Amino acid sequence: MRFYENFKKSYVLLSVLFIAAGICMLIWPSFFAYALCYIVGGICLVHGIMRVVGYFTGDLYRNMFRFDLALGIASILLGLVIVCNATGFISLIHIMIGIFILVTGTMQIQSAVDAKRYALPKWGLLLFGAIVTMAIGVLLILWPFEGTLTIICVFGVALIVEGIENLFTLHYMEKYTRN
Repeated sequence: MRFYENFKKSYVLLSVLFIAAGICMLIWPSFFAYALCYIVGGICLVHGIMRVVGYFTGDLYRNMFRFDLALGIASILLGLVIVCNATGFISLIHIMIGIFILVTGTMQIQSAVDAKRYALPKWGLLLFGAIVTMAIGVLLILWPFEGTLTIICVFGVALIVEGIENLFTLHYMEKYTRN
């Protein structure tokens, strides 16, 4: 039960952060686009440095079967490319985000199908929300946007929809699984 309560709190927090980030993206799209690049690039750099350091500080036998050095170097290089070429990264970000949204939409479809299988009422709303989420993901991947600011604004809307969908799904599943 404690695991579920911690999961629920984390899920609600993540959903609220999605909504807040989406609103910020709509208000300040230019700032958020570059900030996102520097955050992702910085994470890649830190991750790569940690992998390389871990490779040289680990025990020899364990290192024979891991690729920490190669993955660390690749992560550092990716981080440098992202930080040094933020504009190029922004032009690709809509594809990566679209794929992420498609994956989460697919998981939401599974939740809707499971709700139908358990004969829970209003499972169609879950399915509708999942389809809307996936449609936004497809738009982010396929629609040839004219500018990166438009991409960030659409991503902001997608995050808001995703956050609301997550909160609705959690509320729905909690309400009907208790009964």
